[in-house]
Amino acid sequence: MSKKKNRKQPWEQPIYQTEYESNASRSEQRGKKKGNTVFITLLVILLLAIAIIIGYIFSTSTTRDLGANEPADDPIVVQTSLDDEKEKEKQKIAEAKKKAEAEKKKAAEAEKAEQEKAAEQEAAKKQQEEAARQQEEARQAEEARKQQEEAARQEEQRQQAEAQHADNQANHQGAGETYTIQQGDTLYRIAVNHGISLDALLEANGLSADSAYSVGQTLVLP
Repeated sequence: MSKKKNRKQPWEQPIYQTEYESNASRSEQRGKKKGNTVFITLLVILLLAIAIIIGYIFSTSTTRDLGANEPADDPIVVQTSLDDEKEKEKQKIAEAKKKAEAEKKKAAEAEKAEQEKAAEQEAAKKQQEEAARQQEEARQAEEARKQQEEAARQEEQRQQAEAQHADNQANHQGAGETYTIQQGDTLYRIAVNHGISLDALLEANGLSADSAYSVGQTLVLP
């Protein structure tokens, strides 16, 4: 009875592996371990990626919630800001317009001053020309007056000489000789040719050293 109980069934007998089966088994176990390591690594990477994605989604949703929870701008404040901007814009436009008008006025004044300066220069030039013209006219008038005075003086001398000559002829009529001046004659040559002095000839005819005489004039010989 005890021997029956101690006898094992064929399927209960231990299976002894051969050396080849043992090496193959060890290689298979190492392959399984290596495969398990790779699988675990990939699983860890996947879990980390999922965690990062979940964190990013949570952060984005939180930011949106915060933005959504921010109070909207007060319409009164917005309107006041718009009014201020409009007022500033109006002021800028007014200042620009005022500046443009000031520059335009300044340019007009400068142009007017330039025109006035040009007019003054033109007037001064005309005054100078007029003064020069008047001076020239005065000089010409003075020369004409002097010429007239000289002509009158010469005419007076001529008349006096003729009158003296007539008197001398009247005084020496029948008593002295006369001589008619010829071409090329001089008073000195006439006096020498007739044996008298030049002073006597001049005195007899009422002449002086500067007196004028002409061809055909009759002289009294003292």
